[in-house]
Amino acid sequence: MSLLITSNTPKNEAGELTEGINRPYSYSNNLQDTLRIPKDSEIAVQSVKINRDGILTLDRGQRMGMFFGEEISDTGVNNDINSYLTSNSMTDEVDLTGGEDNGEDFFFGSLENIAERIQLVGNRCLCHPNLCENNVSTVNQGFTCDVKRNASTQNFEGFTYTITNTDSSKNASNISEYWNTEGGSDYTKIGNRLTNSTGERDSAIGWGFPLSQASGTFSASIVEYGKVQEIGLTRCLGSTDDVLDQYVPPWYNKTGDDFWDWVVEIEGNNELKVYNAIPDGPELNLIEYDYRWMNSGSYFNASTDEIDRVDFNVKGERVKISLFKGATEYVLTDGTNATSASNVKPTNMNTRFLFPKIRLEDGGIIDIRQFDGVDVKNFSYGNDQYGFSSDTSFEVTPFLDWWPAHFDDNEARTMDLTSVKSLNFTNQIGLNASNQIDYKTAIATGKDNRYEYSEGLNTETVLGFSGRPMAFDFKSKATVSPFIITYESDNVPELNATSSIFIRVRNMTFDSVNFSKSAMSKILYHIPSFSVTGESTGALYFEPSERVYLKLNNVVDLYLSNIDVDLVRDDETLARDVTGKTTVLFHLRPSK
Repeated sequence: MSLLITSNTPKNEAGELTEGINRPYSYSNNLQDTLRIPKDSEIAVQSVKINRDGILTLDRGQRMGMFFGEEISDTGVNNDINSYLTSNSMTDEVDLTGGEDNGEDFFFGSLENIAERIQLVGNRCLCHPNLCENNVSTVNQGFTCDVKRNASTQNFEGFTYTITNTDSSKNASNISEYWNTEGGSDYTKIGNRLTNSTGERDSAIGWGFPLSQASGTFSASIVEYGKVQEIGLTRCLGSTDDVLDQYVPPWYNKTGDDFWDWVVEIEGNNELKVYNAIPDGPELNLIEYDYRWMNSGSYFNASTDEIDRVDFNVKGERVKISLFKGATEYVLTDGTNATSASNVKPTNMNTRFLFPKIRLEDGGIIDIRQFDGVDVKNFSYGNDQYGFSSDTSFEVTPFLDWWPAHFDDNEARTMDLTSVKSLNFTNQIGLNASNQIDYKTAIATGKDNRYEYSEGLNTETVLGFSGRPMAFDFKSKATVSPFIITYESDNVPELNATSSIFIRVRNMTFDSVNFSKSAMSKILYHIPSFSVTGESTGALYFEPSERVYLKLNNVVDLYLSNIDVDLVRDDETLARDVTGKTTVLFHLRPSK
């Protein structure tokens, strides 16, 4: 009689991570010598000790969200701030709100599978270029989700999440190569010089990159005078080259070609005026911002004042507009004035993705000096998955830009027309000491009446935030750029183990039959669904009260120098939800 003790690792630490031939669900043990097994012997499993994750199941009705903005006070309402919560279904490939239903009712899998799905959904909810995953991972890795395990036992302890709010040190000048007009014509771009080659006085939008709002700058040089020129920033207005005006706010009282969120106009007499789209009764209208208070009651004249450059700089909600005469800067507004009329409107949920817009006379020219565009991974202007702006080499992440998905919603209208900050331009949020947008991030998993769009969120227990529907408090924040913010589950989501696990010994001479596979097998033992203490996941121990022996069919002595052990499912695929340390004891005896 012999007792064979096998394990995927000789160490006692259950949390020892092993790979290769020492995986917890498939391993090989070797002897320095050989073990003689007498003829006519049989083998059974004596005991099994494993660590099992189990699975989680997500369904279509479950939603999670993200929030990036000012935390609302206990007595406050969403109308007090310029941010909305954004959410997404845990199972639909594309959000049902403005999206496409692919009919996926359920998603289930191992913890790693679930973490991947949570990460996918979370990234769809970020909706701000300074939060979104960047094509350069060191700039911003986006929202991440990883399985959190006990360092000693490898038991599941929930999830670890990260969010990165990109700071200004990551800004880089990314200037769009494409400048499209509403009629489908293009401006000609050679180097950084734009020429209106449309034959008309058309405006064009550079849609390649959204502007960083962590002190991101759009700078244009004036290279000719005596011609009407308009230089500004706008939210997304369309998605394809022949419908560039489809997302113009329905509550704007002019055409799409005339829409700007902020614009500097150089008139034919070279006088410079500033306009922004602000409430005018029940509509948005392009209203002049009168900056003459800071220039002795006069307008600047591009020619006589030798103005050769116009800059827009965005710091959170604050929009700074400057004119330059060489190295001399004239700040027309910067969003910090205590008087509302001395500021232009702040950015809000509708203008988180901003793009440069230029209008020139036919044949007019202008130079784009700088545009701190964010190189958002899998981004497409207008959330367009199929139009001219899509790079077919990657799968577009849908609805990163909140505005095109909600441009005709009541909440978007409220944000533009009746929210507190759309009517009073003081108390605008800028950057913090780390030069990040001075907003808070939160993982949203449940309803909070203060926050619009929190209705229907129901993933508190799945993500591990029971009793904390708006998870503002984080575990840690990096002290250097990229200032990664780390969250951890408060509670451990409940796991289910629904599949059977079997012990298979690949290099033994016994025979078994797996009818579900219609094939001969080397399965020796079926691990019960529950341990002796009634658990189905975590650290589990099994010892059969009555062992089942299989004959080795050896008419002569066998000599064993290694043993190959697998933990498999009924289809004999490896049971990858087994983690940490696995120990299986076998008992050999003469056949009876």
